[in-house]
Amino acid sequence: MDNPLGGIKRGWDSIRPVYERLFSGPAQVYVEFFDYTIHESPAIFYAVGRERGHFRVKSLDLPLAIRTSRIFSKLDGVWRQVHHHGSIEDPQLLGRYQAAVFGAPSIAQPRHAADSLHSPLIADVVVPTSKERP
Repeated sequence: MDNPLGGIKRGWDSIRPVYERLFSGPAQVYVEFFDYTIHESPAIFYAVGRERGHFRVKSLDLPLAIRTSRIFSKLDGVWRQVHHHGSIEDPQLLGRYQAAVFGAPSIAQPRHAADSLHSPLIADVVVPTSKERP
């Protein structure tokens, strides 16, 4: 995972705390996947489209507009999402989103120039539980 909220993370043990911070906090996050196409083969399929939604915390209500791709793989007979990439194109929105999640004052630009191309993984990610993981 490489995103503006968690930086570069590898493996579920490193990725999980980023999701926990986002989804266990006081914010309400809603994302809807729409305007997508699906491309499939016997072992994998991927979807490319857009997400819309909102991030709400206290009196702040940020609309979310994200270009996204998702890859699914059949693992032990069950389809699992193994990759989700999203890009928030508007750097000011991305900066406000980062500030809201980190609890810092709102900023106009992303923390890193490269972050303007990558948004966090915030949607309904299907991840095996510790009992399901190999």
